[in-house]
Amino acid sequence: TLEEVLPSEEVLWCVMEHVLRIQVGIGEILSGLWVRNGYSLRSQEEFYLQGQYCNQCVDLDIFLLQVCVMALDSDLFLTTLLQRYKLDPWFKFGDFASSTQPADTDVQQALVESMLNLILQLVYQRMYMGLSEERMVHLEVVTKLTMGDFTHSQLTDNLPEKPGISELTELFDEVLSKVSDYKQPTNESGQLTQGIYALKPDLWKSE
Repeated sequence: TLEEVLPSEEVLWCVMEHVLRIQVGIGEILSGLWVRNGYSLRSQEEFYLQGQYCNQCVDLDIFLLQVCVMALDSDLFLTTLLQRYKLDPWFKFGDFASSTQPADTDVQQALVESMLNLILQLVYQRMYMGLSEERMVHLEVVTKLTMGDFTHSQLTDNLPEKPGISELTELFDEVLSKVSDYKQPTNESGQLTQGIYALKPDLWKSE
């Protein structure tokens, strides 16, 4: 059973605390709290979130958090989440509301956005939770194409290798043909441009 595989709640809380603080730190960096610490800290955040390495960094951390949240008390987790982001006053209402409401600064709003985005990831991301190989590639390709039109090489270079995918190349070409429209190369002003792939219009609503 799952209870036999997972460690004790005490261990899970320790694991969750470590991974959660990483997500909070990323949110603080993105909100500009650590801007005076130089570019080195910013570069660590960019490396952690970069598409080519997300399968070794943020994806696995989110999955580990999902496991912890599933096994631990959800109310206590949300309370811990608010405390780590230091956003308790934002989510206290009625008799529990603070008499001194926090100022609506850009930093605080960015932290709220970061925390809500983390909750959405925990609820909706299913990359390592029973998805088939084809579905995993499908999500990666569609997500990339929502950012713009790309050549075949641009897509393959930025598609991270997933531990659960054994034959990425064959699956990639099959999925790409289903989710995209190919735009033929053009010759504009004597310059030949490469053919690019664009997301099918109907997928903007269905995905």
